[in-house]
Amino acid sequence: MNAVVNDDQYMTHVTDLGESEVVTASEDIVSEKGVMLLPKGAAINKKMLSKLQQHSLDQQVDQVITIEDALDSAQIMEIGQLLLKEHPEFAASQAFLFDRTMPIRSFGRLRLNTTTRNKLTVCKNQKPELFEHSMLVAYCCMCVADLMKVPLIDADDLITAAMLHDLGMMHLSKEFHDHSAIYTPEQERQIASHPIIMYQILAKFPEYTTIANLILEHHEHLDGSGYPKALVGKTSLPSQILSATECAISVFQKHGYNYTLSVLKTHMAEQFNDKVSKCLIKILNSWHEASSEFDFPRNYDDVELLYEKLNTSVTSGAKTLSTLTNPFASSSAVIHLKQRISAIQVSLANVGLDKLRGATTLKMTSDDDDLIIEIGDVIQDSIFQVFDSIRIFRRQLHPESKVPSELTAWLKQTEDTLKDCFLGE
Repeated sequence: MNAVVNDDQYMTHVTDLGESEVVTASEDIVSEKGVMLLPKGAAINKKMLSKLQQHSLDQQVDQVITIEDALDSAQIMEIGQLLLKEHPEFAASQAFLFDRTMPIRSFGRLRLNTTTRNKLTVCKNQKPELFEHSMLVAYCCMCVADLMKVPLIDADDLITAAMLHDLGMMHLSKEFHDHSAIYTPEQERQIASHPIIMYQILAKFPEYTTIANLILEHHEHLDGSGYPKALVGKTSLPSQILSATECAISVFQKHGYNYTLSVLKTHMAEQFNDKVSKCLIKILNSWHEASSEFDFPRNYDDVELLYEKLNTSVTSGAKTLSTLTNPFASSSAVIHLKQRISAIQVSLANVGLDKLRGATTLKMTSDDDDLIIEIGDVIQDSIFQVFDSIRIFRRQLHPESKVPSELTAWLKQTEDTLKDCFLGE
């Protein structure tokens, strides 16, 4: 399990920061071959970018630079307090905590060294949306930790891992930061390397051993559908809190409250720890009740159209997968895809939305707004599962595999048909 830690993209972020902040070489910057690139004290800015990118450095970038105003734990705690002032609905979850001040105070105990302080500073300045995502994940992790009475030492590891969990993304090309894009199998594998990248950076520091492992596992799921190791139920409670919370916050930021609630309810006992999921549902409910913003109202016509597109895609997918022949059909990537599509069909059938009864079930709910919302949640969750199963298929697919044309056609048609089918956006 290795990933090449490519500093080129991250170096671009660092030199961009040097245009507005004081960034200097903390020591002589030398290439792996011993070539002097910049002397100690030299300014790091865009003028230096090409020179620094022409060579592999002897050390990681963050170990040889000084950012004059690098963030520390006290400053991040202040940012957390400002976040709650700007979004008071997030503070609503404090009402039922055992220690209402615990989530914000935890930011003051972040375990940061020069490398992590630099990385967080670059992230805040160059990728503010990623930094705010990390803040929200960390805050929500601490709310869950309080509700589950996680020991303080584990909570401190957890909040530090939550703040650092996605910083590996800054080492990937800009093209991988478009969450609406559809990626090739190779691109999916590159994106899936971001936990490994941050793990490898932190694994060099003995004090970060536990935190590095939490970051490595923040996309693992209890049912083995996660990455990078596809672990099955072998992660610690802090890791399970980070995994479920990161997923919930990502979905919440992109698709809103109702959709996130549906994902959590559906996967309590599969991908996530059910006790963690219940805590997250409690937190999200409090945010929603305190918020003045509501998801886009659903109506029968919207839900009916969504179901028709989903049903067509799932039915044709199951048919296409059943026609595949060995050895391709017996590959782990295809087997997983078959299982996921079959599970989606079962889930839909359980609520009367199978191919035969779906239209009738929908008509029976046309005058019941609450039922329409519930069915809309089920349909949206199924769409989420279709996309998730395709992402995992692309990630698991062997680089030299030749995908049959009929499956390629189904993948493209499904992604084109369903990519804009999220109610409430």
